[in-house]
Amino acid sequence: MTNRSLIPALLAVVAACSPRDSVPTEPPTSEPSTVSRYHALRTGRAGAKAERTAEIVATVAGEPIYGAEIEPRGNAIRDVRSLAIARQHYLDNAIATRLMRLEAARLGVELTREDVDEIRKQAPAPAEIARLAAQQGITEHEWWRLREQRALHAKLRTREVDASIQIEDDELRREFAANAWRYPRPERVKLRHVFVALPAGVSQAEYAKQSRRLRDDVAALVESKGAGEVGDDLGWLAYQLGVDGYGEQILADPGLRNVAHTLAVGEVSAVVRSAHGLHVLICTDRRGEGAANFEDVRDRVARVVRTRRERQRLAEWMQQLHTRYDVDVLLER
Repeated sequence: MTNRSLIPALLAVVAACSPRDSVPTEPPTSEPSTVSRYHALRTGRAGAKAERTAEIVATVAGEPIYGAEIEPRGNAIRDVRSLAIARQHYLDNAIATRLMRLEAARLGVELTREDVDEIRKQAPAPAEIARLAAQQGITEHEWWRLREQRALHAKLRTREVDASIQIEDDELRREFAANAWRYPRPERVKLRHVFVALPAGVSQAEYAKQSRRLRDDVAALVESKGAGEVGDDLGWLAYQLGVDGYGEQILADPGLRNVAHTLAVGEVSAVVRSAHGLHVLICTDRRGEGAANFEDVRDRVARVVRTRRERQRLAEWMQQLHTRYDVDVLLER
């Protein structure tokens, strides 16, 4: 019996499963947790033996998920409501893990030696792995196992979800036409740039000397050639960090970005020092925020459309897995 109300919750855990995924499925013999005793009381079984951890809370393709797998570890969660929410989250994780494992086996999807080598290559330092494992209440071996498990899930999702999505130009244009207000063109400035590198550890006296020289040289060049001919052309640059898809670069250095924001057209900045050296900025044009055209924001629109299509496809795929592997949830919600 497939529980359709599980689908939204499972979508969030398909690509990255909880540390609790490594808990074995054998029924435990430990004492019931606080939330187990609460559940027993709430269902009118206050006097009954409430060893909830040994109870089957769900099955996937007939394989049981025991209460022990969804019990929060430690004493960090104390109130009953939070415990119940945590248990439901762990149950969603456990179901998603089994569905992905079964589907990977059915399709013959597995990690190659190259995949495993890449996982090892991208892993943090051993001391950090030990810290993360301890923080999650698992062994380092389980930590590695989970990392490989997530990589397998990502590989399966790429094959079954991401690779199946094809987006046509007409769909992007319809999205932009319907939601152009979501894609404003940011305020931006057109700059020229004069730069002098400084060696590491330069003295304050040398810094002051180089600053005066740069200031005087730029002033002389502006007077003789005009501001629009001095330095290198940086083109149009947006102010906001995180704004992309407009064809303009973004001033990454906050000091330079703040200076650029204050310049009027034709104005030459004072000398600005950064970690790389000395800079002078010259503003040659500026434009306020306004409407963008489609070509300016095509890449951003494509990301929005792809994200939406991936979510839709993922929901459909998870529903298919629920049906294929007969998910039966026994835990009360």
